[in-house]
Amino acid sequence: VGFGALMFLTIWLVSERSIVPRWAESDSFVPGVIVIVATLAGIVLSKSPVVESPLWCGAALVSGFVLHFTRGSWPSLAAGTFLCTYLVSLYPLFVSKISAVNRPGRFIVLTS
Repeated sequence: VGFGALMFLTIWLVSERSIVPRWAESDSFVPGVIVIVATLAGIVLSKSPVVESPLWCGAALVSGFVLHFTRGSWPSLAAGTFLCTYLVSLYPLFVSKISAVNRPGRFIVLTS
C-alpha cells in the first residue's frame, strides 16, 4: 500500500460523516465517538513494535472483510474501528520511510 492509498482510506473511514457508523446503521452519537477513540488509540499504538508485525496486518485484513460482509451490525462497527486504529498507526512508519528514501514521490504512490 502506498502513502496515497493510506491517506485515501483514512479520509474515507474518518471523514465528517464517517463510513463506519453509516455501515453500522446507527444514528446515535456513540459510534462516531468510538471511531475517534479508535483513531487516538492508533496514534498511541504507532510507537509500538507491533505495527510492523504481519499479525497486525492480518488482523486488519480480517477486520476489512468483517466490515464489508456484516453491514448493519455491531461487528461491523468493531471491525471498522479496528481498521481505523490500524490505518492511523501506520502513519509514523510511512513518514519515516518516506523521509529515508531518495525519491519520495515514487514512494508516495508505490510500496518500497
